Amino acid sequence: MNSLIHTRNAYARWSRGIPLRLLVFVSCCLLPATALKAALTGTKTIGPSGDYASLGAAISDIQAQTLSGPLTLELQAAYVSSVETFPIVFSGLTTTAANTLTIRPAPGAAAVSITSADTMAATVDLNGAQFVTFDGRPGGAGVAKELTIGNTSSSGVAVRFINEASGNTLRHLTLQGVNTSASSGTVVFSTGTNGNDNNTIDYCDIRDGATTPANALYSLGTTTTAAQNNSGNTVSNCNVFNFDATTGVDAAGLRLDGGNTDWSITGNSFYQTASRTAVDASVRPIYVNSPSGGNFIVSGNFIGGDSPGAAVTVQKWRTVQNAAAAYFFRGVTLNVATSTPSSVQGNIIRNIQWATSGGVAAVPGAWSGIYVQAGDVSIGTVSRNTIGGAGTASILCINTVIGNNCIVAHGIASSSSGVVTMAGNTISSINVHDMYVSNIVSIIGIRVSGGTNIITDNTVGSTTTPDSLSATTSNISGGQQIAGIQSSSSGSTIITDNVVANLSSNYKGAFNTGRTLGITTSAGA
Repeated sequence: MNSLIHTRNAYARWSRGIPLRLLVFVSCCLLPATALKAALTGTKTIGPSGDYASLGAAISDIQAQTLSGPLTLELQAAYVSSVETFPIVFSGLTTTAANTLTIRPAPGAAAVSITSADTMAATVDLNGAQFVTFDGRPGGAGVAKELTIGNTSSSGVAVRFINEASGNTLRHLTLQGVNTSASSGTVVFSTGTNGNDNNTIDYCDIRDGATTPANALYSLGTTTTAAQNNSGNTVSNCNVFNFDATTGVDAAGLRLDGGNTDWSITGNSFYQTASRTAVDASVRPIYVNSPSGGNFIVSGNFIGGDSPGAAVTVQKWRTVQNAAAAYFFRGVTLNVATSTPSSVQGNIIRNIQWATSGGVAAVPGAWSGIYVQAGDVSIGTVSRNTIGGAGTASILCINTVIGNNCIVAHGIASSSSGVVTMAGNTISSINVHDMYVSNIVSIIGIRVSGGTNIITDNTVGSTTTPDSLSATTSNISGGQQIAGIQSSSSGSTIITDNVVANLSSNYKGAFNTGRTLGITTSAGA
């Protein structure tokens, strides 16, 4: 104690002879460095002459200093992602609904890229991140997509949502990947204790890189409890294209497996810019495969063609003949719960030429525009779905191998044991064809094989265009059928106020199984 008093007295005598300004300066220099740092807000730049050399450095600074308001990080025109250490992990941030973090190109910057070959997590890993926005518009203005987030590894991911990544937004970005796994994708939603919820992907291009990914977007959540599901996420106004597998692996534009519920998939375009060789697998532009999840909204999407809006710039969505491959198409597939009905409204599926070496006579056949595998679903009850289009062959399904007698194309099909309502839809301009004449090729506009079904106010075929639904093959063996509406469900089926017109079959055989049917039921009440 005497020693301490002696020291304080000595300091007092010393300080009395020092000017006040110098004393303040010395005192400040002795303070810990962290006491001088202020929480971050405003706009800072990233690049060779920026506030930070890399995104990683900016994240470290945010973790150390926290945020006092919204912070925007702008990537300079000279920014290159080779300065980064991948994966770039967004975690431990202090972001809130008020203190957000936005990453975007600086005004005037173009073709900015954050790309890696990381296989451990993702190029951008939103690990528990909340209220983080990636905006591809320079300065946040306009509509140009000038920021690419990509991964060049066949097992890599561009962006991952994991460990309760919630309230984040990806918009006006190009998201590129080449992941070949059926259980991964260019964008991945993974697991979390309380799910990865309420994230938005809007106005993005989700596409291929040097090769094609099997899935553009893939989600597999935690299924132990409903609270652990990935829920409330939105994919809207995006171009999702060039997803394909070159081996016998299923491919999808958007695939939601178990542990997902309450997603909104709206206003997107799914298409291919090049012909694809048939493989022994299925292609599903929209695949909701979450049996315990419900309230999925699939609305206003376009499927087909080679450009947005299911339009044709050069050619239709086209597959190339492969004699060894049975290749199946399901435009929208729902395998969902009966607890909360899901909804499929206002989608357009058109401009597709599908070649396959085999098919199955049972639902869903070789080609289906909309297929309900399980669950309660309303289809077209609010806004009409259109499958096909004008003319006679907006959709063409071709059998490419002799001896395969089960090519069946459906507009809408359901094998669900739940309640399915199909109302106000249009199914037209579908053609089936056999390259070898001897095989059976069939079309069924609406077909149900299970559950309780309400089929009302639909138009199958066309009241003005001849041969709207047509089997052009002059087959002479049994079994070729053209049907407007067919029910084989053992449950209750109501079929009212539909229009079935201009179905056409070139069948030339003598078998009573070769038929053209307007409406037919074979079971149930």
